[in-house]
Amino acid sequence: MIMEDLLEKQEKDVAERLKNLSFFEENFRYPSLPKTLDSGMKRITKFINSLQSSTLDVNTLIEECLQLNLKQYLPETTKSILASKLGDN
Repeated sequence: MIMEDLLEKQEKDVAERLKNLSFFEENFRYPSLPKTLDSGMKRITKFINSLQSSTLDVNTLIEECLQLNLKQYLPETTKSILASKLGDN
């Protein structure tokens, strides 16, 4: 019984590992971002500040987020979202 459970878990782990390794193949490329996204520092800073202060409603923030290239600003954006959510509690 224990041995069967261990073998089953091992098979699942191997399958997941193979799936994850497919991301490291030479031919794998992350999808490129649309060229229409705004990467302007002023607009991104304004967006991050509005996240922190929660001055805009959620729908407006989502619409603005979809227009910005936040690839280089993920830590700041995530930190701002968490700070605003934690501040509301």
